[in-house]
Amino acid sequence: MKRFILAMMLLIVPLAVHAKPKPNIVLIFTDDAGYADISAFGQGRGLLTPEIDRIAENGAMFSSGYVAASVCAPSRAGLLTGRYQQRYGFHLNLPVAGTIPSNDPDLEGLPVDELTIGDLLQAQGYRTAIIGKWHQGVREQFRPLVRGFDYFYGFLAGSRSYWLEDPARDLGQRMMRNTDFIYPTGYMTEVLTDEAIGFMSQESDQPFFVYLSHFAPHAPMQPKPEDEALFSHIEDPKRRALAGMSLSMDREIGRVLDFLEETGLDQNTLVIFLNDNGGPTYQNASDNTPLRGMKGSEFEGGIRVAYMMQWPGVIPAGTVYDHPVIAYDVVPTAVAVAGGELPDDREFDGVNLMPYVTGEIAEPPHKQLFWKRAASSTVRRGDWKLMNDDTQPRLFNLREDLSETENLADRYPEKVRELQAAIADWETIHTPRLWDTGWTVGR
Repeated sequence: MKRFILAMMLLIVPLAVHAKPKPNIVLIFTDDAGYADISAFGQGRGLLTPEIDRIAENGAMFSSGYVAASVCAPSRAGLLTGRYQQRYGFHLNLPVAGTIPSNDPDLEGLPVDELTIGDLLQAQGYRTAIIGKWHQGVREQFRPLVRGFDYFYGFLAGSRSYWLEDPARDLGQRMMRNTDFIYPTGYMTEVLTDEAIGFMSQESDQPFFVYLSHFAPHAPMQPKPEDEALFSHIEDPKRRALAGMSLSMDREIGRVLDFLEETGLDQNTLVIFLNDNGGPTYQNASDNTPLRGMKGSEFEGGIRVAYMMQWPGVIPAGTVYDHPVIAYDVVPTAVAVAGGELPDDREFDGVNLMPYVTGEIAEPPHKQLFWKRAASSTVRRGDWKLMNDDTQPRLFNLREDLSETENLADRYPEKVRELQAAIADWETIHTPRLWDTGWTVGR
C-alpha cells in the first residue's frame, strides 16, 4: 500500500510542478471612440483599426456589448467595481475639482469602501498597474495606489493635452508616476504604451494585471501631424483629426499585442478591449452608425460599444457572441480566471463571461440590464428596450430596429408597464448621488 501511495504521489507531483500559472490580464479601455470607428464593428462604415481588430480575430467579439454609463467617470466606476455605480452614489460625471461649491470635495470620487478590480487581483497575488486616465477622484484617498494598484502612470482628471510638455490647467491634469508629479515629454498615446510594455517586461514570479486606460480619441483633437497628413482627403477637420488620433491609438494597441506575441506571453494572457461610451459626434466627429445617439445619451449610440477579448487556446478564435454583455462583467471574469472568488459582503452585477464565450453555458448571461442618467432610466430585457423619463416612454425592439427609429410604446402598453416595474424595482438599490456636476450633457 505504501508503495502504491508513493507511486501516486510521484505521478501527482510533476503535474503540480508543471501546473499552468495564473494568466496575466490586460484590460484596454479607450475613450470616446465611435461604434463604427472600430472597424470590426463598423463593417466598412467608419475608420480602419486593423490592430484592434486582431483581438476579435484571435478571440471573441460581443455584438451587444455595453458599458455602465454613457459618460466617462461613472462608466469607469462600473468597470472597476463590477457593480451598478448607482449602488454607491456615483450617478454623474465628476466635475472639475473645486468648480461646484456646494459639493463636498471629500466625496468627489469612487467611494473608499468600494473594492476595485485592482484590490481583488492583488488578493490573488497579481502585480497591478493603471496606466493612463484615472478619472475616479483627485484627492489622495481616491488615487490609484490606495485603490488596489501597485503602479500608476497617468493623470487623475478626465482630460488634458496629448502633448505631455504642455502646461496643466489644474492638479488633475498633471502627469504622475505613483505618488509623484512628473514632467515628461512626448505624445500621450505613445508614452502610455511604452509604460504598459515596460511594466509587463518586469521579471517577476507574479502574474500581472495591466489596466491600460488610453485617453484617445477623446478631445482635445490633437493628432500627430504626420498621422493627420495621411487623411488629407477627409474634408471635415474634426473627422480628419480623429482619423489621425485613431490611427495612433490603433498602432499603439498593436504594439501591446505584438509584445505579448513576441514574448510568448499571449498564450497565457487574457486581453479585454472595450470603449468607455459612445462617440461624442458633436465634439470629435466620431461615427456611431448604425446606432442612434451618442455620448451622454441612453440610446444605443451612447451605451453600446466595441467590446472584445482574446485568450489563445481558451477562447475560440473568431467567436461572435450575440447575447448582451456589459462592462460589469469584467471584474467577475478577471477574478474567476485568476482562481479567486468574489467577496460575499456585497452584490456584484456582472458575471464571469468565460463559460459563455467557450460555449459551456448556452443561455444569456443577463436577464436584464439597466442604465440611469438624471431623470431618465433605461432597461434592456431580451430584445426589448424601454427608455423611461418625464416625457413619453420610448419602447424599442432592438432585434427589429437596432437604430431605434420607431417608438412602440403606444402599440405595446403592457410591455411598457412590465419594464417600468422592472426599473422601479431596480431603483430601490440606489443611494443618493454624492455630487452635482457642471457637465450638462451627462447630467
